Amino acid sequence: MGVKDSQYLRMLITNKPRDYPAIREELYRLNNEINHIGVNINQVVHNNNSGLYSREDKHRLYVMMKQLKNLIQTVLEKL
Repeated sequence: MGVKDSQYLRMLITNKPRDYPAIREELYRLNNEINHIGVNINQVVHNNNSGLYSREDKHRLYVMMKQLKNLIQTVLEKL
């Protein structure tokens, strides 16, 4: 795995997901995706303030954001 013996033993003892390189990379990718979603949300808010969205569009966005929040919570609970 390319880690020192002491580092490997610490990973086994602590058994923390953040100590594993594969999980750490996935968390990094998840963080990047969440940041991209944040940029999109800012664009949506800007367009909403410009009056470009209907009530149905706003409701769909709310539902999708709630789903995203639930998915993130599920991931955090598993870690």
